[in-house]
Parts: sequence; structure tokens; C-alpha cells
Amino acid sequence: MTTTVTATTFKDRFTVFSSVADATVTAAITEADRWTNDAAYGTDRHDDAIRYLAAHLLALDAQANAAASAAASAGAGPSGPVSSKAGLSASISYAVPSGAGDDWFASTVWGQRFLSIERRVFASRIL
Repeated sequence: MTTTVTATTFKDRFTVFSSVADATVTAAITEADRWTNDAAYGTDRHDDAIRYLAAHLLALDAQANAAASAAASAGAGPSGPVSSKAGLSASISYAVPSGAGDDWFASTVWGQRFLSIERRVFASRIL
């Protein structure tokens, strides 16, 4: 691991994850570190990118676990993140990403912050 981010420093920054087991946070930090490159980001931005990407991954895991739990009790699984809910009828719609690429980062505030860092570090890509 090339980062100075630890489960403790991560939880100090993102208190919403304070109840998540240190081993789970450390695994997300390790995964985020593999996705990023300290030489490209520079030390400070690298640690920021790792923090935001790890938070994004943990949030997606929490959403998936909640959806799996709800699906198990309802007998069917959702097809994406919740995009709308209706009133008394309890109708729920699930969003499907519009395409491949960076769309899934937009599903959490932490993913959006990660993209913001990435856009400052890397030039726009031509597809």
C-alpha cells in the first residue's frame, strides 16, 4: 500500500462509516489504492482520491447489502439504485446507469468527489 490512509484516519474524516469494521474499511482502502497511482496523483491528491473512492465503494456495498436484504424478504431483487419512490402505494423505481464509463461514480457524493479529483489530475479523454 502506498497510501498513508488508514481505517482510523478514514473514519476520522468520514464519521458516517464509524460503525464499519476496520477490516472492511482497510479492504476498501486497499482496493482504492490499487485503482489509483501515487505518481500520477501526487501524495496529497492520491490520499484524497483513495479516501473518496474507498467511501464510494463502502457506500455501494452498503446499498447492495440493503438491497439484497430487502430482496430476500420480498423474494425479488432490484435492478439498480432507487431513482424514485411513490407515496402510499409503496412503488419504487430502480435506476439503470445510462451507459458504461463513469456513470456509477455519480451514484454517491464520494464518487462524485473522486471524479472531481480525477478530472483535475488527468486530461480529458477522447473516446
